[in-house]
Amino acid sequence: MAAAAGALTVVLCLLAGCGSTADGVRVEGSPASTPESRTDAAGPAHPDWSESAEGADPSAGPVAPRDTRDDAGDPPDATRGDERPRPRTDTATDAVGEPLGHRAVIALLKRDPKVSSEVKRGLKPCVGDRYPISVAHGQATGQHPTDLVVNVSSCADGIGVGAYVYRRSSSGALVNVFTAERPPVSAVIRGGLLKVTRAVYIGNEPMCCPSGQDIVTYAWRDGLFREVDRERGDLGDGPPPAP
Repeated sequence: MAAAAGALTVVLCLLAGCGSTADGVRVEGSPASTPESRTDAAGPAHPDWSESAEGADPSAGPVAPRDTRDDAGDPPDATRGDERPRPRTDTATDAVGEPLGHRAVIALLKRDPKVSSEVKRGLKPCVGDRYPISVAHGQATGQHPTDLVVNVSSCADGIGVGAYVYRRSSSGALVNVFTAERPPVSAVIRGGLLKVTRAVYIGNEPMCCPSGQDIVTYAWRDGLFREVDRERGDLGDGPPPAP
């Protein structure tokens, strides 16, 4: 009789819901915790709402992902003040129209591929800090600012070994537009024209004393200097005059 009463009590208890999990005993068939709803020590469940950046307030909300399009190679915004292209500046491309010092001109000649290695070797001070060059400005290519004319001579005898004309490009860089390196030679700009003086040797005259000289006049046409006139002068026994 007692056994029957006990069995009846168990049945009634099951029907009344006595199998609660409040005390840690799971009722057979109840759902266990799933990975989607579990938050453990490895981190939060939502990947975009992870820990705040160092020093930020965690209560301020989710941290927006950083836009890395510029890092990936997209062109930067041209309106940014720190992204705007800056003009190239160095000792050979000073402010447009400003006369260049001799050291800047020497640097310009040394990196110019149109200047021969022989002339470059002679670009050293002759006495103290005086270099064997003369620098002048003139307007021969029809632009402003003026063109730069550089004459290089030898320290030993002062004979001209190279004459060069540099023109400003739209970016402000100096571009070689004329080169003459057959000594003796010199160049000057007069009346908007380039005049180049070359020595003429007929016999076995020494370098110092040519028989005559040619004064060749060039005009700037179609982006280069073209010869428009040539004059022959007889010097006799005297040295060639400066142009």
